[in-house]
Amino acid sequence: IISASLVTSDTTVLPALSLLSSRGESLTYGGSDGATGSARIPSYVLREDESYFVRVEGLDVRTAYQLRVDPIEPGKLSVGQTVQSATNGDTLWNLNAAPGQIVQISLRAAAGSSLDTLIRLFDGAGQLVSSDDDGGAGYDSLLPLVLPDSQSYLVQADRLSGTGAFELAVTELTPQALPLDGSPASLVPDRAWSLTGQVGQVLTVTIQDAGDSSVPYLTLMTADGVALASSDGAQSLGAVLPQDGDYYLFAHNIADSGEDSMTASLPTAVDAPSLGEMASQTLYRLATGNVIAEALSLYRWGTADGAVQFTADARNALCWHGALRGAVGDVIEVCEDLPDSAGTSDPSVLAMRHDSRGLARALRGNIEGAIEDFEVFAASGYNAQQAAQRRAWIDRLRAGDPVNEIFDEATLEMLLQQ
Repeated sequence: IISASLVTSDTTVLPALSLLSSRGESLTYGGSDGATGSARIPSYVLREDESYFVRVEGLDVRTAYQLRVDPIEPGKLSVGQTVQSATNGDTLWNLNAAPGQIVQISLRAAAGSSLDTLIRLFDGAGQLVSSDDDGGAGYDSLLPLVLPDSQSYLVQADRLSGTGAFELAVTELTPQALPLDGSPASLVPDRAWSLTGQVGQVLTVTIQDAGDSSVPYLTLMTADGVALASSDGAQSLGAVLPQDGDYYLFAHNIADSGEDSMTASLPTAVDAPSLGEMASQTLYRLATGNVIAEALSLYRWGTADGAVQFTADARNALCWHGALRGAVGDVIEVCEDLPDSAGTSDPSVLAMRHDSRGLARALRGNIEGAIEDFEVFAASGYNAQQAAQRRAWIDRLRAGDPVNEIFDEATLEMLLQQ
């Protein structure tokens, strides 16, 4: 974990800093820290052992400056504890908590402050678990969630804008049973709701907004901390449950009055068109969120007796992300059918379907099939930069280079971002 700061004697300039990976990808950005002539990246978790670059921006080449990059030792934080700090003080804490624990992390700016807070939670590998900007009152942050499986957790108190003092607190939530009979439940802070369901059941939750300044939204998580669905600012949340077990519902951006409410239902079956649409949305979200085990569980349930016709976009997401996440043996049959079942003649869409299948075929050892698919993509004109990359893969595959060298960890991670 590092911080970076820049200071120059020229107080008329507004410099900035960017942290870049060894491949030139922008990882984070830091602007002025409340004063001209300076810039700061308060903290960043380095996820890989590699070289990094700091780029200085906004300065004339003749302007002298001092650049510092320092390691950070996070503080210690336990569930049930509250700490006070400021944007120019401690902003990182190791959280002492257990996987599966249901917690709420709140970040509140001091009264009268211009600070717009931002919470981030990282796992022990430095991967971002979740974040929140304005889920609390005003511009404060509120992040309720089920902690995923990890040996450790890191909480970052960041800001979108402004400076000043803040209070960070972590509390444990005791969930209440979610009413599933249509009776209203008040949306109030410091609360979570639980339900038990079976694979294929459809959860529908409708929000009744009282019309105040807040716009509430909901998130649904599995018992192992996987984010399954979100209302994303809409008035309802819908999801097809991907497996038997317990689920938890959390509310964000809600007023303290409790005037906002919700109603929920969990029928055992719905009409086929609605089921297919909702199941496809859930599958797509799981796959693109790299939650492959749950995505495969939902897909196998839906296709076991032909009850669900998953969209081509959802199946493509499962193929692409499943292959990249080490489950190519589980998704290869999905991938093989993609181009022929795309349901479109759009050349760019077909090119992407061939690209997904080509990747899966290459990782599965079907070299000739992979070359065939990559050639279709490269000839499509869809993306010149990606087409050049696929041509390079074709050359290396034909030359007999090992697949695990062509598609090394860095390349697979890069493809996840495409």
